[in-house]
Amino acid sequence: MSTLAFPLPRKVTPDVLEHLRTAHVNAHCASIWRSGRNNGRQDTFIGLINTVGWSFYLAPCFGIDADLVVDDDPAVAANLIARGQFPGTTDVKANSTSARDATMVTIKKSVLEGVYGAGNVCYTKLDPHKGFDGLSHKALYRWINVNKGPLGISGGVDWYKLLGFAIQKDNDGYYMRFASMLNVHPGQEGESLSFVKKEIEEKILRLGCIPWGTRTIDRSNPNREPRDLPKDWSRFVEEVLARDLGLSLISRDQIQSRGEDQYSRLTRFDHASRGSERESIDTGIRLV
Repeated sequence: MSTLAFPLPRKVTPDVLEHLRTAHVNAHCASIWRSGRNNGRQDTFIGLINTVGWSFYLAPCFGIDADLVVDDDPAVAANLIARGQFPGTTDVKANSTSARDATMVTIKKSVLEGVYGAGNVCYTKLDPHKGFDGLSHKALYRWINVNKGPLGISGGVDWYKLLGFAIQKDNDGYYMRFASMLNVHPGQEGESLSFVKKEIEEKILRLGCIPWGTRTIDRSNPNREPRDLPKDWSRFVEEVLARDLGLSLISRDQIQSRGEDQYSRLTRFDHASRGSERESIDTGIRLV
């Protein structure tokens, strides 16, 4: 089998790991990443994981003003944006959403595509009030579907079978962020969950001959970003990205996003991996 049914288990047990051993970053996406690194770019990359086959897709993500590309049919306008069909003189924008000290980056589309190549940048229409919030992963999904040839995809990619992550940079350096609404609800909507609820055993006082017992409860951590991947799965994502993109993992942080109450789990890294030659996936093993 190449996939697991939703909701996914929270723990990567040995039987689950067997499903994940073929996980890899799409070769074209890895090439786009290397183009940026070789040319000194430090752009935000948005990422999706297809749980059917466990392919990782990622691309540099930039936004355009809401009134730049319009059409009577919003879907047509969205696809024009996904294909980058707007002038090369356009100012496109990106930012790092997970750190309070991050800044907005603006660059000409022609300059950006001179580094990555035409068609190799993911664009989205910016919300006038929220910016990229909730839009980046949808934009990457559209980008995947208009680039099936270069990506080597013969069939479709199911929006309801995807998980999300991002690679970003703030004043402290590079990091992976594991937050997306896709990690809560498939397709960012509906009643079903992407992962089973976390169960916690709680001690309770009983009357009678057995003074203590336990019960299983669902209790969320109010400080935890609910869109984060569970710990085992974030480690799985770290392993694949470190191996296929040549990264060296440094530390795991908790950071409060601007304008949010919860704390996101981040993994910081540099670009001199000593584990990039590894072929296996050993979740939980640090590649430093």
